[in-house]
Amino acid sequence: MKKGYHLKSLILVLIYFFVAGFLVMILWNWLLPSIGGLRVINFWEACGLILLTNFLFNKTFLRKLIFRKKCDSDKWSLLCDDNKEKLNEMWEKRCQELEQAKNK
Repeated sequence: MKKGYHLKSLILVLIYFFVAGFLVMILWNWLLPSIGGLRVINFWEACGLILLTNFLFNKTFLRKLIFRKKCDSDKWSLLCDDNKEKLNEMWEKRCQELEQAKNK
């Protein structure tokens, strides 16, 4: 794993959290008091809403950023030699097609 990966991820999560919290607060305070008669919320309540929706729906950017799937190198070793050759040939063919398309 690259050096500083965890620090960069933490910084990205914090940036996302604060920007999204601010945007949720602004949108909530702009729309919902006039439409639904709801009260105005502050920044921390908006951040709490983001966390709540993240836990309920599990499809936000925050979850994808934290629980990003790692490349599984063991899958290649599970393939038989014939399938490895077929995959290599397929990728070589695709690369050649891309090169030909670039040269046109």
